[in-house]
Amino acid sequence: MSLTVKSEIAGANAMISVKGDVVGPDIVKICKAIESYKNSIYEKITVDLTSVDYIDSAGLGALIYSKKIIEKNSKTINFLTSRAVETILINCNLHKVFAIMEAQ
Repeated sequence: MSLTVKSEIAGANAMISVKGDVVGPDIVKICKAIESYKNSIYEKITVDLTSVDYIDSAGLGALIYSKKIIEKNSKTINFLTSRAVETILINCNLHKVFAIMEAQ
């Protein structure tokens, strides 16, 4: 499935919605969307991965890198996940790295 990334603002927070599989060269879209908020007025960024079924190792690396960039700029980043993404993060022992919020 082709990857789409959409950004929107909700009050003082930025929301980045991701749809599709997070693999290959498309991961640049997510990195750019997340990093676009590093110097913004928005202190909290939420990445919505509830419409993602699969993330490969390059996608995980990109999320870790982008998270570090955001936190280096004294901002908070959270990840709203689907069960599939949460399982991938737990299996890779990355649930300790990411602030995960499971979708209801």
